[in-house]
Amino acid sequence: MAAYYVLADGGIPELSSPVFGAGSGGGEEAVAVFTSKAAAEKYITASGWEGSEVTAELQPVPLLRWLLNLDAEGVEYLAVDPDRESHNKGEKQSVLGIDELTDELSEHLCTRLQASSH
Repeated sequence: MAAYYVLADGGIPELSSPVFGAGSGGGEEAVAVFTSKAAAEKYITASGWEGSEVTAELQPVPLLRWLLNLDAEGVEYLAVDPDRESHNKGEKQSVLGIDELTDELSEHLCTRLQASSH
């Protein structure tokens, strides 16, 4: 099963990920998720966060819980495999809307439940 990686505050036991400004005016919020540990560690190094941030590995179910918590906290986007150097240059990063993701997951769940009831 695939694992995903998020940035986590190395100083506290529960998962706490940094939130970034997003959108044209920076008024929206995004968190980073990485498809490889190497990409997450590269981001930490490029940010100069080696002493404060660590990578946390999440399997799909814990990733879903994390995603739902972010949605409840009002975080709008996931930045997938962001590149810190490109970000520093002002280049846009690839993002996914959390509301859209949770809606798709909800629809999939409903479809599966309906199919199982027949």
